[in-house]
Amino acid sequence: MMILGKLPRIAYVTSSSATTCTSNTGVTDTAREKALDAINQNRRTAVNGQLQNGNTAGTNLPHGKNMYKLDWDCGLEGLAEVLLSNDCSAPTTTLPNNGIGSAVVANPATMDDIFTNGIASWPAVLTGSALNQPAPGASVTYDGPPPQGGGNPTAPDATLVPIANMIQGKTTKVGCSARKCTTDGLLGDTIYEAGNGVCQSSTAAQDCTTYPPPTCDINTGLCVVTDATTTATATTTAAAATTAASSTSVVYPTGGTNSRCTQNTGMTDELRYLFRDMHNYRRSQTALGKTVKNTGRYLPSSSNMQYMRYNCPMEATAIQLAATCPTPSTQAGRLIGQVPIGTYTFTTATQEVGEELIYIVKSWWRVVRQVSGPGMKVTFKAQHVGTPIASFTQMAWAASRRLGCAVVRCPTVYTAVCNYNPSGNVVGQQIYTPGTPCTACAAGSTCNPSQALCTLP
Repeated sequence: MMILGKLPRIAYVTSSSATTCTSNTGVTDTAREKALDAINQNRRTAVNGQLQNGNTAGTNLPHGKNMYKLDWDCGLEGLAEVLLSNDCSAPTTTLPNNGIGSAVVANPATMDDIFTNGIASWPAVLTGSALNQPAPGASVTYDGPPPQGGGNPTAPDATLVPIANMIQGKTTKVGCSARKCTTDGLLGDTIYEAGNGVCQSSTAAQDCTTYPPPTCDINTGLCVVTDATTTATATTTAAAATTAASSTSVVYPTGGTNSRCTQNTGMTDELRYLFRDMHNYRRSQTALGKTVKNTGRYLPSSSNMQYMRYNCPMEATAIQLAATCPTPSTQAGRLIGQVPIGTYTFTTATQEVGEELIYIVKSWWRVVRQVSGPGMKVTFKAQHVGTPIASFTQMAWAASRRLGCAVVRCPTVYTAVCNYNPSGNVVGQQIYTPGTPCTACAAGSTCNPSQALCTLP
């Protein structure tokens, strides 16, 4: 599988080569060059009005302008690598704003083949599921064709996400990663661990550690999952379950899938991953030393910045709080933000809520460039409590590795809530430990230097 990670609306970098990056999945410089060339060629095809739209030959998307040549970004490659799941399943995305495209390539001989064949498959999707053909002089938008007989454009087919992202005019950087998989899983995946053979009661603590408490069946010599483990898991799940409170004034997101946190209503997988990915990208940029303060200086790189995983129980409490339409604030382990309705206007509610979410998360982060914040020792001080910079410091808090969020439409605003664990913004503590990326990760972590995020299992 190949993941395309793209970041729209960022500064253009003049280098046009695929920079050497660190890869844990075998991506080579040759593969990067081929991927970059193929993507830029598709962008050229689109802006020249040569990209077929629909199953009728000669019906192409119109000529365009302001289509920028993409450059390779190691940080985006690292993020794409993390997004590749261990079971090689595709990430669930439907909004172009997620900046993700994925493809499954059957029987690839090399990593180059995964990239070239996967990227080549995306334009062909337009011949089966078309975008709305714009009127002469109108821009190409992420909409489906209107129904037969006329009317407003429909929601676009989800299969169009990769090509819509690939030809997004304002995008300037790209990073891709891939894994080569067997039919049933990841090549090189651990089948079982090396050890001393069958377990005994006296060795359970060393030989049966995957599912606590460590327990051995002395009759078979195999480890067992105890009732205590099963009961605890079931209890946690039940406690996390939530149904969005009914309200005549609050509208919850719809139009997406809900396979990640099925016990919760009022959120979609697409928005969950958008929250997560926006956080991890920005944390990665800080860890790599690419975050600029209001003084124009760069904050130091981080040696211990953790990758954030999405948490369903934390989402449950975020949904419940968001339903009350609380005012914006920065609390212990929680951020609340708002944006007025109408800040963006789209033809579908799904696109609108996605852009409002993006606006709020960006507003939490951009304060680092706007107001006085932590110094080069990146220590959170009493003077930072309750001030605008506290939203940035919580998002960048290295030890916070679990995230659960919600977004709802209130009468006059969109409200977003994110919960963080462990909580950040502890007075007297460092936001993160300055140093070389990946050098102070917690035990058991993996870390790709290109992304610079410590990832626990």
